[in-house]
Amino acid sequence: MDFYVVQQPPQFINAGMPYEVTTTSLGTAALLSYDASGTTWELPLDQQNIAAAYSNHVTASMNRITPMLIPATPSGLYAHWPIELTPHDNTPELANNTVLSPEPLGLSKPAYTDGIPEGNFGFTVPSYTPRDGWDLFCGVAIDDPKQGIILSNYVTPTPNSQIFCVPEAKYYVKSGSYRPGYVVEFSADRAALCDFTGGNTVCNVTYKKDGTFGVTKS
Repeated sequence: MDFYVVQQPPQFINAGMPYEVTTTSLGTAALLSYDASGTTWELPLDQQNIAAAYSNHVTASMNRITPMLIPATPSGLYAHWPIELTPHDNTPELANNTVLSPEPLGLSKPAYTDGIPEGNFGFTVPSYTPRDGWDLFCGVAIDDPKQGIILSNYVTPTPNSQIFCVPEAKYYVKSGSYRPGYVVEFSADRAALCDFTGGNTVCNVTYKKDGTFGVTKS
């Protein structure tokens, strides 16, 4: 059977209004029965939150070029940094905000910014003019050693805005085949929840004969 993994969409807020969030597959694999084959699928996920942006408008400004033979990855520019969430009472003052450069694409190295709510990180978006055919996204990502940066959940940023994001360390395993980076409609129905918010670092998922999942944590 085929299985894929998605991250629970975080909440993105701009001036008190939520965004519509796009979710993508983080990986997929076709598995034989473990009893018959001994096969397991291991998918490493980042403990560190990663802020990322994508643009399909490529300019000559980039100085790091990484050709990759990955059909599922759209052609374009990616920018990303590890980022921290605002702790309780802002103590200590962690690097919780990054400034988006729409054109050419870039993200400033994260730095502490006052006013970002507890448990959030932020994107500061300058004024820019959207154009037909120009995809510009920002959101949360994973850094896969083989696939590179994958935006797991993202939004189209509003010009001249401050976006707050609350990432969720919750992932879902579902039956089906969606290549990494492929947009999917998020649903927790008939899925295995891998919840890392309690401090555990490994979730073992089994698919049972009755079509349900079992999850153990460690």
